[in-house]
Amino acid sequence: MKRKYELFLDDIVENVDRIQRFVSGMSFDDFKDDEKTVYAVSRSLEIIGESVSQIPDEVRDKYDDIPWRDIEYLCGT
Repeated sequence: MKRKYELFLDDIVENVDRIQRFVSGMSFDDFKDDEKTVYAVSRSLEIIGESVSQIPDEVRDKYDDIPWRDIEYLCGT
């Protein structure tokens, strides 16, 4: 059974929240020197990109103010 696109939207929101928690209170220098946080943020970005790629075109067209392709590109998908 194919997963509903709303669940992919939940994954996107969840991983954006995770990234915010992971880097909260960190300077960029602290972030880049923290291997675990860099890895965690990278993984969350991958999940966001994978989830965005599963959003149907009709939903993307309805919300065309969201840069769907840019998000996919940024996240490496």
